[in-house]
Order: sequence, then structure tokens, then C-alpha cells
Amino acid sequence: MRRGASLIELIFTIVVMGISMAAIPPLLVSISKSNDFSINQEAILAGVTKVDNILTYEWDESNTGSVTLKHVLDVNGGDNELDRFPTITSTMRRGHFVGTDRRKFWPTTLNASAIGIDNPAEATSPNDIDDFNGRVDNLIVNSASNTDYVKDFRLETTVAYVADATDYTQSTITFNFSTAPVAAGTTTNIKMVEVRVVDLLNNETVSIIRSFASNIGSTKLLTRTFN
Repeated sequence: MRRGASLIELIFTIVVMGISMAAIPPLLVSISKSNDFSINQEAILAGVTKVDNILTYEWDESNTGSVTLKHVLDVNGGDNELDRFPTITSTMRRGHFVGTDRRKFWPTTLNASAIGIDNPAEATSPNDIDDFNGRVDNLIVNSASNTDYVKDFRLETTVAYVADATDYTQSTITFNFSTAPVAAGTTTNIKMVEVRVVDLLNNETVSIIRSFASNIGSTKLLTRTFN
């Protein structure tokens, strides 16, 4: 003859089941937060990777082509403390060192170009960072691109000139990077690259990654020659 459960056993079973059920909602919340964190990390990684890729291109169209030593370019709306010094015909800027292969302006005025592609071919083959302005790239799971992402993202790229003004005469310079584009047709010494990462499923912005590139030209490394 099978013995039935006592009342206290039933109560104990109900209490245990209640405790177990009470633990499920926090567990689901924890899992959801973990998933959200992973998705956000993927979005940040996608944005940073895109920005890093863009910054490998030349600062401006005027320093592309067969140019080997990238020079500082003239701008029409930058801080005048960064203009040619001491005269408008100088190839130097405050702080520059005299030397053939040092950072300097071109011998004659060469202006930084407007934001955007300069010829139709650059829509698919960009050669400077502002050719990416307005570009949209989709990262689709299991697409031909074979991405390692578990969610579909859209990368929206914006490149713009931003204000470069501060007091460069101070021994300690405090600089606050602006994220507001300057007026159309204005060129400065700083370009902002912004990549907005959008979750395609919900059409929500997951992250915004920004970086800044400056009009500083380049130097030529000296090398030793052997006979």
C-alpha cells in the first residue's frame, strides 16, 4: 500500500517550487542584460573598425596621387594661429622646424578640398577620408562578406570639418573637440569622422564612434644608404 504525502510535505514542496520560480525572472533579466552587453560590444567593435579603416586614407584629396611628402594645406576658416607664419608667403607654421623634409606648407597656396567625393570613381574607390562622407555599409549575418557578427548592423559614416580654435599661445593648451560641423564651404584644420552603428532589426542607434584627423602634413624619414 502506497503512503500518501503528508500535509507538511506538500507545503514544503510548494515552498521549494515557489523559491525556484521566484529565481527565474532575475535569471532571465541577467541573461537579457548579458545579451544586450554582447550586442553593444559588437556594435562598438564594428564602429571602431570602420573608423580605423577610414583613418588609413589620406587627410585630403590635395595630398593624394603621386605626392610622396604630404604637406600642410591652406584652409579658409581655421584658427589663424595655424596659418602660414610669419608671413602669408612662408611655408612654415608656428612650431615648425626648418628643414627640407620637415612638416610644411606647399610653396604656393594649395587649399584643402570640400567634403565629399571629387570624381565619380571615388564612390567605389575612395582615396581620402572625406570620400566616405554619407557612405552606408550593412553588416549582414551569413552574408557573402562572412562577418563574425550575430546581428545585422548598418554603419552610417559622416565626415565634416569642425572648429579648430583655441589659444595656441599658452604653454598648456586645453582643447575641446567640437562635434558640430562648420558652415558649408568652410575648411578648417580638423576633420571629424563619425560612424553611427544602427541595429537593423529595431532600427535603433546602438553606438556612435568619433575620431578626429588633423591637417599636419608629414615628414620624410631619413635613411642610411649603403654602397
